[in-house]
Formats: sequence, C-alpha cells, structure tokens
Amino acid sequence: MCPFSKIHKTFAFFMALLLSASIFAQSTAFDLSQMDTSVEACTNFYDYANGVWLKNAQIPGDRSRYGTFDIVRERNQIVLREIIETAAKNTKVSPGSNEQLIGDFYASCLDEAAIENAGLKPIESYLKRIEKIATMKQGN
Repeated sequence: MCPFSKIHKTFAFFMALLLSASIFAQSTAFDLSQMDTSVEACTNFYDYANGVWLKNAQIPGDRSRYGTFDIVRERNQIVLREIIETAAKNTKVSPGSNEQLIGDFYASCLDEAAIENAGLKPIESYLKRIEKIATMKQGN
C-alpha cells in the first residue's frame, strides 16, 4: 500500500469539493454587461445574449478557443492554489486534519532538496519486489 494513499484520497476529495463549490458559486450569476441590447432578442438571440462578449473577447495566441468556462477554470486554479499554499504555510492546524495533510503533501512535493536527497529510497521495496519477478505469473 502506498504510504500517501490516505493523503492522496483526502487531497482529491478536498480538491473536488472546492472545485464544485467554486464552479457553482461562479455559475449562478449571469453577466448582463456581456449582452448586446442593441440587437433585437427575437431576431438574433445569440448576438443579443453574447454580442458584447463576441466583440471584446480575444482568444489568447496559445489557444484555439476561449470562453467563459476557460475563465472559470483559470479562476478556480488560482483559488485552489491559494488554498493549498495557505494550508502548507499554516503551522497552527490540528495534527491529522485535512488541512494539515494537504499542506504537508503540497510542501513535500515542492521540497526538491529532500526529494533529491531521498533518491530511490522511498521506492526501494517496490524495486526489490520487481527485481524478483522472473515470469509473467509472478508479476500478477
């Protein structure tokens, strides 16, 4: 069993929860400033609903498309990064709490010196098991 399995599960659950909440919060509002009310809604509803957005939005040079879902995704990435970095810096959390586990996991991934220093040691037992495999049946 992977020693980080509990942390991975907690981290994934926490991220999914935050992402869902963030998308819901941002999708419940409709931005009226993006509507082109000079267009008759019954004649061309698409331009009526999206006209200002279509006139002003620019697709970034590194993208083939760009829309409101991309904006929501980018904003969510910023919010999630802030939450994770705050958790990693918070030294006053309860030991074993989700915030502590997420913060420690994130900080450990950024500690390149410790990663380099550890080398293959964290996976040595797995490598030894793999070395002992001589047939396909042993690998199952």
